[in-house]
Amino acid sequence: MGAGFEIGRDGPGTVVVGVDDSEAASHALGWAVGTARRQGSELVLVTAVPLPGASIGFVPPPLDPPELSPERAAVLNEFLPGRWRYLTRNGEAEAELIAVAHELKADAIVVGRARHPSRHMLGSVASRLVRHADTPVVVVP
Repeated sequence: MGAGFEIGRDGPGTVVVGVDDSEAASHALGWAVGTARRQGSELVLVTAVPLPGASIGFVPPPLDPPELSPERAAVLNEFLPGRWRYLTRNGEAEAELIAVAHELKADAIVVGRARHPSRHMLGSVASRLVRHADTPVVVVP
C-alpha cells in the first residue's frame, strides 16, 4: 500500500457542489445528493458571488450572501440529515470551488454543464475547473 492510502473508506468523504439558480446547478446538486447519500459522504454546497469591479483592481465590500431556499434545505435534511452545509463565497466560482475543495480536503467537485452558447465561447466554470483543479471534477449534463 502506498503512502496516503485510506483504509476503511469506500467512496468520497466530502463532495463540494457548485450551486446557483440555474437548471444545470440543480442537476449537479441532484447528482451530488444521490452520491453523498449512497456513499455516506458530507455534501458542501457552495455559491460564489462575483465581486463587481474585482477584475479591474477595485475590490468592493462583500455582498450579502444569497439564501438557500427552505424547499432545498428540507430536501437536503431529508436525504442527508446532518451531513450537509451551505457556504457562500465572494469571488469567481472556479477559484472559490477550488479553494473550498482544498480547505476541506474534498474528494470531488461537482458542477453542472453550461447550457448557454456564450458560456462555451468564454469558457464555462466547468471547463475551467476541468483544466485547473487538482481535485476530481464531475460535470453533470
